[in-house]
Amino acid sequence: MIKKIIPTILLAATALWTVADNAARITILFNDGTSAAHDLSVTDEAVLDHEEGLLRLPEGIVYNLSDIASIVFEEPGEEGGGGEMEPSDNLTTIYVDWAEGTAPRVRSSAPGVAIEVDGQNVTLNNTDTSAEMTYILSGTASDASFTLNADYKSTIRLNGVNLTSSTGAAMNILCGKRIALELVEGTTSSLTDAKDDLGQKAALYCKGHLEVKGGGKLRLTGNAKHALSTKEYLQLKASTGTIEVVKAASDGLHAGQYFLMNGGNVSIASVGGDGIQAEITDDTSDEQNGQLIINGGTLDISVSGTDVAALKSDSLLTVNGGELRLSTSGEGAKAVKSKTDVSLLGGTFNISQQGNPYILDGETTYVVGIKGNNVTIDGTDVSISNSAVAGRGISTDTDAAIASGNVSISMTGTGGRGVKSDHDIIVGRESDGHGPALSVTTTGSVYTPSSAPAAVSATSPAKGHGGGGGGWPGGWPGGGGTSTGSAAKAIKADNSYWQYGGNVYVKTSATEAEGIEAKAYSATAMNFNGGTAFLEVYDDCINSAGQINFNGADVICYSTNNDAIDSNYGRTGAVTITAGTVISFSQRGGAEMGIDCDNMSYVVISGGTLVAGGGSQGGSSSSLSGSSVPYKCWTTSLSYTQGSYYSIAHSGGNILTWKMPCTVTSSFNIFATGSVSKGTSCTMYQHSDAPTSEGVDFMLSTGSSTMLWKGNGITTGTSKTTIAL
Repeated sequence: MIKKIIPTILLAATALWTVADNAARITILFNDGTSAAHDLSVTDEAVLDHEEGLLRLPEGIVYNLSDIASIVFEEPGEEGGGGEMEPSDNLTTIYVDWAEGTAPRVRSSAPGVAIEVDGQNVTLNNTDTSAEMTYILSGTASDASFTLNADYKSTIRLNGVNLTSSTGAAMNILCGKRIALELVEGTTSSLTDAKDDLGQKAALYCKGHLEVKGGGKLRLTGNAKHALSTKEYLQLKASTGTIEVVKAASDGLHAGQYFLMNGGNVSIASVGGDGIQAEITDDTSDEQNGQLIINGGTLDISVSGTDVAALKSDSLLTVNGGELRLSTSGEGAKAVKSKTDVSLLGGTFNISQQGNPYILDGETTYVVGIKGNNVTIDGTDVSISNSAVAGRGISTDTDAAIASGNVSISMTGTGGRGVKSDHDIIVGRESDGHGPALSVTTTGSVYTPSSAPAAVSATSPAKGHGGGGGGWPGGWPGGGGTSTGSAAKAIKADNSYWQYGGNVYVKTSATEAEGIEAKAYSATAMNFNGGTAFLEVYDDCINSAGQINFNGADVICYSTNNDAIDSNYGRTGAVTITAGTVISFSQRGGAEMGIDCDNMSYVVISGGTLVAGGGSQGGSSSSLSGSSVPYKCWTTSLSYTQGSYYSIAHSGGNILTWKMPCTVTSSFNIFATGSVSKGTSCTMYQHSDAPTSEGVDFMLSTGSSTMLWKGNGITTGTSKTTIAL
């Protein structure tokens, strides 16, 4: 038998019991300790009339409520709640079933729960804090809602419930405690709020902490604001099945304290705001306040609008695992955005973006793949495809640290920046010399005012709704109010660039597009301390306002229209080589060089090997007088063929062999090495075949390719020239 025990204290409204499927019994317990039992048939009704203070039973039987201590309503157990046998004396489980055209059925033996039914809208008021209640919801209704007012943690089990509300939220959980939301395996539930904004915060709103679990599916439609919103944290357990945001006027998932995802499959589309947002509270002591954390599962998010983000947090944004596919379109949209730091420590990202920048009150906002104060990538595989005007793949207010993982960034819009940092860019780990596979390509041309979209003015529509005005207040993005344009750049650090390890591939192909640039006028502006770098660039491959240091990395770079290596430091040490191998060529000729630092005496080589070629060297000196290793600079024209192999060897063996990345006719040639003593005579050979020995792998656009052999290449072949050191 199913028992409903109703203490007198809860007899606060008119109630009606009907017998569901079979005979039932109602037992009245009186204040004086006596009792009375009455059997009811399927056609009988028992009415509790609070206004008159009476309990009315069939056959004219009436009791005064003032004499009653409690009422027990019993009916036979039946199959319900998703195939479970309803308990006969379960005081902690409440069943709510909806069906079109009939009143919702609420079955409960739980004390302390008052039931209110208004049409298809069910409100449960639970004042019992002695035990956790479980609410099992099922059925379908097109004008219905569920509201829970409670003071204690609860479990809400969605067992194939489909509610569409016309009065506000479809589900309103007004409890500040932990709420476990269980999606029953093998079922699909859906919640849709009212089409009009009636004050609801979401289709599903929880005042407290919401923890989602269970292998079922939940579909959410937020017509007025968010699809799902919590005042405190929102957590998806590892067992979570599928959550699908069909639509939201604002955010898809909005967490008022932090968002934590340990598993599940989440898809979000057709939202007017952010995909997932973690908002910070006013209490700085709240745990993980404002954080967004993803440890596993899959995320498919598509957002479109002005200044929206697929993932947005007010504090630290951390990804430790999972598979994330993020797509954005619109002015200034972001795939990943944190007001503080971003730490990507595992999992995979696939980011696709398009759109334009916009200016609001003179401030420019760009389309960015990953945006944060500091951005750290260590163990995450990231793929970014950005076709936005003046877009950024990774953009930081302070440092960008790419320690490990596979990172591929493709920028196809005008004026695109692959990695842009307002301070330092660090590739690889200083501690162990390990590093990422980092590929950055740009194909966009110069970004000029004529190619700029319309600006957004201060009176333009709010976030998520697009719009535009006329003109470019405060100047167009990146141009500082001038009309000279802004060229694309693969990697740009406003302070310093550091590479400790890994394999870096950089390619630019449009006018004025540079490879790696560091703006600091200092002795540590540009530092290649380990790993490999291969750059094929239209403009300068490596450009620095300060010193460029090669301290162990193997670097091959060539420019089609400018210098391969260009330092504007203007003093001794402008380019320093202490270890590693540097091969740099410029195809342009004329004044464009393999190395340009205004004066070759500013080049300081104390170790390693340098091969460079290009046009004539400007400045007062064409001698490496500041170097301590054997070297030669010569002006005899020397031609190199793309794809051929070149060796420099002496009687004692091979110094190096490399595969030529481009065709060059060089009028100023440099060779310097710490591998031999001064006075050694060397010969440069040309070959059509690669050495059979193992060499150094460089990452190219088509994958890894052995480009360099150090001390183990070919020592004979077609002689090109003799180099007397």
